[in-house]
Amino acid sequence: MLREVADLAGYFMTTGRNLALDHQRRNRIAPFVDGIDGLEAVSDPSPSAEQIAIGIHELRRISAIIDDMPPRARQVFLMSRVDGLTYAEIGTHLGISPKTVFSHMVVALERLRSEMLSNN
Repeated sequence: MLREVADLAGYFMTTGRNLALDHQRRNRIAPFVDGIDGLEAVSDPSPSAEQIAIGIHELRRISAIIDDMPPRARQVFLMSRVDGLTYAEIGTHLGISPKTVFSHMVVALERLRSEMLSNN
């Protein structure tokens, strides 16, 4: 077959160009994954049903712990962690000093930590 080709250099150049174009087209349509190391790039990143169930369970645990905190500690914790207020802003809203806000936050965080560790 190659003996019938008049311009052998041109034939190889055209063949090489066509192979390169085919490779580019294939990569655009379905990127090539080299070995198992690249498989996480094509895996589904959404959580599994088991991960969702575990997340819901943990969220309920945390919510119950927060609900059982002393009222002022719970209020300070939520204003800080949910509302994003600083200790000074919380103190202004509640009419207490930032140092007292800090003390309530310590109580809240200690309660959260100890409950999460004890129920683990």
